[in-house]
Amino acid sequence: MYELDKKKFGAFVAELRKENGYTQKELAETMEAEQVEDIVKTAISFKEEKPLRAYHVKSHWPKIYVLALLIGCIGMVFNYKIGPVDPSVFVAVPIGAAFGAYFCFLVLLKLPRMYDENKISIYYDYGVRMNMIGLYFNNNNWPYLVLMYRIWSCSTMAVIPWLFLFMRILLPNVWSVISLWVFLALVLGGMFVPTYIVGKKYE
Repeated sequence: MYELDKKKFGAFVAELRKENGYTQKELAETMEAEQVEDIVKTAISFKEEKPLRAYHVKSHWPKIYVLALLIGCIGMVFNYKIGPVDPSVFVAVPIGAAFGAYFCFLVLLKLPRMYDENKISIYYDYGVRMNMIGLYFNNNNWPYLVLMYRIWSCSTMAVIPWLFLFMRILLPNVWSVISLWVFLALVLGGMFVPTYIVGKKYE
């Protein structure tokens, strides 16, 4: 069985910490240890560096996310009260909520160094997996992609229920035919197309 060299691994994490201008104490106060095999199952120690994950407790995005979720849920209630509603409305908010929770609260702000040293088109973390063929994730485009995903997820939750509501009222016959295609374009196209545009631009 492969055994991780604690000294080499500690030196690697220490280098990353210093690159970002953190002291060990600051890092311990603002970050939470992530369990990676047996070495990092204990609390953060000042004698030995541990791999760490940043959380965005000071960011304004969590507040925006909660507000978007609230607006979307109110829109769902109005859709439900008016009459038979397209199931897409009740799919959009949970999809936006799931991605929004990850990208507003849990996502890494900085990718591991291997992303800058190699051409990697796969991102996997906390069960979120993205495989974007022809697009390589790195620390040049990642901050812009995270921002784009946050905007997309919050917009999906807040806008789609109300858009569907107004279209059902204004153009009921036309909307019953095109609503599914509009949903797919906004939810799927609204995520994957900007990913390639933004990712390629800053790659």
